[in-house]
Parts: sequence; structure tokens; C-alpha cells
Amino acid sequence: MQTLKSLLVEQFRPKQMGEVLLVKRLREQLEQYQDTNILLHSPPGMGKTSVAKILVAGHEDDLLLINGSKENGIDVIRTEVSNFCMTMSVYGGKKFILIEECDGLTEQAWNALRAVMEECSEHVRFIATCNYIQKIPAPILSRFTCINFEPANNAEREELRSLYEGRVLWVLNQLGVQASDDTIREIVNRKFPDMRSIYNDIELQVNAIKEGENRVIRVSTYESATYNHLFAIAMSGDPDPIRNYKYTLVEEPQVEHVILAFSKHFPDYFIKYARSSEDLAKLPMLIMTIADSQRDIKSVPDKVIALSAMILRLQKILGGEK
Repeated sequence: MQTLKSLLVEQFRPKQMGEVLLVKRLREQLEQYQDTNILLHSPPGMGKTSVAKILVAGHEDDLLLINGSKENGIDVIRTEVSNFCMTMSVYGGKKFILIEECDGLTEQAWNALRAVMEECSEHVRFIATCNYIQKIPAPILSRFTCINFEPANNAEREELRSLYEGRVLWVLNQLGVQASDDTIREIVNRKFPDMRSIYNDIELQVNAIKEGENRVIRVSTYESATYNHLFAIAMSGDPDPIRNYKYTLVEEPQVEHVILAFSKHFPDYFIKYARSSEDLAKLPMLIMTIADSQRDIKSVPDKVIALSAMILRLQKILGGEK
């Protein structure tokens, strides 16, 4: 029986293109445009990063990786990107620049990047990913082949849903966990088409199975997934407001229930998965913070924001901030 030693999304991240969950149209497009600048776009969790990493695999010596949500200013383009483009490939071929979350780049950075792309088009290939293509300037889009990972129609949605269900069944088999067809459909439908969130939910459900219990996930036990995945986010040590808000989006009528359920179960989860004795010592402060959030939810107009703020406070406490 396999145990969880790392996040499922990384443990089962595709290593080659044949392993990526792609509808037929996308697979054909990626094969057709292998030698062009490519911009992969869609909502989160649909495989863009996996595909981008596969496209640059084997070129690590000729690769520059930029995270547009963190390295988003003009200085990064003027120094790192420009300097990288000025040198020749180690092996005499093309060099690669992978810009993840490129929709985080500033307008000044895009203007500088446009000039760099024109100057080094002969020997540098750009691959980028983003969640919000509307943030990318038109002159930049014209320099990329843009590939949308979202299903184009109902037929593609069902094709992708079927691929997801097959992958969930395979992952559960690898983990020695059983689930009915109805439960697998429920697991997929809750977060479709965000496969990353589906992995996170599976991980928390598998971790919740106590030693000695039958390793089975049922629809009834899966109900807790709406708030369970928040535990891992709260303990991630990555206080990113944008990412938090994205992951804490739930239906407005459910928010109070989510906070109450979170409050009830978080201490036990935290004690089980705390990283150190120093973190365990922060439990009283975490509990008081959750209690404050329960009071806030009664008075604030946007309850989803209140939920996101609670997660952010917990992350900051665990990260050493008060």
C-alpha cells in the first residue's frame, strides 16, 4: 500500500506528454506548434504547468525559469532575461525561457519583454502560462501561439471529465483506496476542471482514514471536502492573498458552515500534521484567531472575504508573523 510522502499533485505530476490529461484538440495543437512561442492559458489546475515543464524537459542547461507572480518587474527583463538571451546555447541549439503565471508581469515588464522577443527570436523560444489571458497586452499575444486548455464545448467537457474520472480511479488504486463509481464522479464534479484541487481533496480524504479502518472513500465521507482542503492551505506557509481567495471560494450560503466545520476539526488536524514543536506551541493563538473569525462572519458583508482573511491570518501566525 502506497503512503503519502509528498503532495499528490507533485507525486503524480505527469512526466511525459502522454500522461497529461488533454482532450484530442489540445494534444493535436501541442504537436503542431512544437517549435513556436506558446502561451498556455486556462483557469487554475488544468495542466498548464505540467505541459510547460514537459516542453522544456531535457533543456535544463539552456533554460531560464521566471515566475511572473514574484519576479514581475522590468528589472527582471533587463537583467536576467536580456543577459540570458545574449549568450549562445550550451549545445548550439535553441534556448528556452519559461514564464509561469505571466499574467502577473507589470506593463513595463511586458514592454521590455516585447523588445527582447524581437531581438532574440532566432535562437530563443518562449513558453508562458497564465490564468487570465485578458491581462496580456495584444502586441505580446501576437508573438505567441495561444492555446486554451478550457473545454471548447460540451463534448470536450465530457471527454475531459471522463479522463479525470479515469485518473482519479488510477490514483486511488495506487494508494490502495477504494471508491465507488458514484464517489469518483462526485470527487471530479466538485472541483472540475481544477485537477490540482481534486488531488488536494483526495489527499485530505486519504489522510483522514484512520489506521485499521477500511481504506474506502464514500460519497457520505467526501462531503467534508468543501472545507477539508482549507486545512492544508492554512498550514502551507504561503500567505498569498490572491491564491487564498481563489482556493477559499465557496458558495455564499455555505461560508458559515465551512468556518464552523473548519473550527471544529482544525485543532485535531493541526496536532496531527504540525511540522514542529514550535508550531504546536502556536495552537492557542490559532484557536483564538479562528474564534475571532467566527465573530467576524456575523458582521461582515462579504463572508467569502472573511473566510479568506481567516486562512491568511493562520498562515501568517505559522510563518512567524503576529
